Amino acid sequence: MTKLTLPFLLIAVAASAAAAPVPDEAKAPVMFFPTTPVTWVYEYRLGNELVSEVAETVIAVTDQDGMKVVALGTVDAGKARPDDRAVAVSARGLVSGVKPPDGRFVPRATILRVPVVPGEQWAGGRPGGFVPVWRVTTRGPEEVVVPAGRFQAVRVDATYVGADRSPKHDRSWYAPGVGTVRREFDSGVVHVLKFIRGTHWEPYRPQIVQP
Repeated sequence: MTKLTLPFLLIAVAASAAAAPVPDEAKAPVMFFPTTPVTWVYEYRLGNELVSEVAETVIAVTDQDGMKVVALGTVDAGKARPDDRAVAVSARGLVSGVKPPDGRFVPRATILRVPVVPGEQWAGGRPGGFVPVWRVTTRGPEEVVVPAGRFQAVRVDATYVGADRSPKHDRSWYAPGVGTVRREFDSGVVHVLKFIRGTHWEPYRPQIVQP
């Protein structure tokens, strides 16, 4: 079975086996971002050219207002370096924001709504505010193939006004339990997931046995 297809097939399974007991994993809400220690490695590409690799990691997970707030950072020279980025994860979806050290999470934008309704739109931001005016539309789920593997992911199309006051568009794909697996920008830059460590979807890596 393709990776992570289960959350999108629960309705079909329930319909075909209504008399059977519902497994615990079918009762659990679909979470589109990990809330455990995880490290992602992304390739930044421009066309077919590899520009750079970036490693991101979970710094800390805290509870706030019924959500799991995942504080993020980057990995540089083998050391995790926190920044103020954070994602609030709940059964209602994903909210991006900031979380200063020892501070409360400050939401900026809802980046994914759950349950996912293809074609659903919502808007946010304020004219002249720190967060630009933007509009989001959900698509999918779609199969996405990246170096980390194949995923069934929800696509989110975002339109917003850039710093130069011109319209911008980007597309992000979110897989359950994994987070962003692909992101595309108007500039032609693409972020693709190369590797994820810390979940049971971690790719198999054969161990080298020393003689």
